[in-house]
Amino acid sequence: MTYEEGVRYMIQLCTERRGRGPCSFWVGKLLIEYPGYKAVGDYRLSIDGKAYTHEEMVWRLYHKTTGANAPSAMAALEDLFLRGLTSRYSFFGQDEKELIYWITLQEDINYPPDRGYQGRKLAYQRFYEAMLAKLGHIDIREVVRRTNNHFGPRPPLLRIEGVNHPIFYR
Repeated sequence: MTYEEGVRYMIQLCTERRGRGPCSFWVGKLLIEYPGYKAVGDYRLSIDGKAYTHEEMVWRLYHKTTGANAPSAMAALEDLFLRGLTSRYSFFGQDEKELIYWITLQEDINYPPDRGYQGRKLAYQRFYEAMLAKLGHIDIREVVRRTNNHFGPRPPLLRIEGVNHPIFYR
């Protein structure tokens, strides 16, 4: 499922349920409960009854990345950004692809790029910065701070000489 398909799917589900109470479905280990409260199509994502946060995803990617696998990790992240669940890279297992996809799909629903918002782009920028932190380009605590910067100005992108950043980081 691409991001565009996911947005349409969730909007359709929530529109059909309007006024009929909450509903849910499972994607692997993820529980998707809808409708949410921010926008038509919004939902709550949880694992074992706990909402999964962007900060937790930042830490997960930080720990998964090494100097040796960073180029593959970054390429896989960019492919996932572009293709959603149809991503062709195998760096992330299916559970990880689903987790990244569903946690970022919410952003495209609640902050649609076609209305001038960043959508999933902002989350992917922080995930990428977690990988850059593993390579020593930024401190991971700073990435976490930037991730949790909900009401402040959008953090500026890092400029690292000689690094070809993914499409979502330009």
